[in-house]
Amino acid sequence: MSLPVSVSFGGGVQSTAIALLVEQGKLPAPASWVFADTGDEPAEVYEHVEKWSKRIDLKVVVGTKTGSLLQDYIEGVDAGENPPQPPLWIADPDKPGARMPMRRQCTERYKIRVIKRYLRERFDIKSGKGPQVVQWIGISVDEAHRMKPAGAGWYSIAWPLIDLGMRRTDCLKLLADAGESAPRSACRYCPYHGNDEWKRLKSNPDEWARIVADERAIHAAYERNGGMISGQSTKPTLHRSGIPIDEIDFDAQPSLFHWGNECAGVCGV
Repeated sequence: MSLPVSVSFGGGVQSTAIALLVEQGKLPAPASWVFADTGDEPAEVYEHVEKWSKRIDLKVVVGTKTGSLLQDYIEGVDAGENPPQPPLWIADPDKPGARMPMRRQCTERYKIRVIKRYLRERFDIKSGKGPQVVQWIGISVDEAHRMKPAGAGWYSIAWPLIDLGMRRTDCLKLLADAGESAPRSACRYCPYHGNDEWKRLKSNPDEWARIVADERAIHAAYERNGGMISGQSTKPTLHRSGIPIDEIDFDAQPSLFHWGNECAGVCGV
C-alpha cells in the first residue's frame, strides 16, 4: 500500500506548478497540502495562498507566538533569550572587512518543525514504524543542491519536479501556458534576497516601507540591548553590504542570490 502524500505549499513558483500539475492530472492528488505561515511573507504571497486555498484543500499552520517571525525574534532578544534568528548579515571575525550571515534558524523553527507537527497530527503518526507519510517539496532540477534527506524516520521526502526533470523556467512556462503566475515565496525581509529581488520589492512602496521598518526594528533592539544581539556585537543588516537597506543603490551592488544556503529546501517554493 502506498503512503499518503502531503505537499509543502510555499505559495511560490515551484509549489504552484505542483498544484497545477495535480489539477491537470499529471501528478496524483495528494492527501493534504500545508502552508507554514511565518506571518512575514509579502502581501502578494498571501493573496496567492488565498487564491489557491479555494482550489486545493490547503491547511495553514502557524508556529509563531506573536503572528510574526520577526516580532518573535525581537521580543525574544529583549527578554534576554536566544530566539531563533534569520540569517542577518554581520562582520566576519575571521575576514576583516568581510561580512557573513548569522546562523539561519528561522526555517527549522517556523517551517520544518511546524510542518512536521502538522504531519504527525494529520496522519496520526506512530513512532517506530518507519516512513508513514511522504512529503512533496517543490524543488526543481536547477536547485537540486537544496535537496535534503528527511530529518526523521517516520516520513520520507520526494521531489516530483526533479522526477519530471523540470527546471524553474519549465515551471514558469507551465504556469504561463495555463494563464497562471506565482510570486517568489520568502519572508519579505529575507537576508538571502539578491539585489534583483530587493529592487523588485522596492518597486512596491507599501512593501518597501514595511521592510525598512523591519530593519529599523532590528537595529532598535540591538541598541536597546547595549549593542549586542544574539551574542553578536555587530549591528546586523538585511543586506550583505552592511549598509542600511533604505540607503543602498542596488544597481551598484554585486547581484547575488543565496538560496544555496537555504535549509532543507522549504522556503522559496
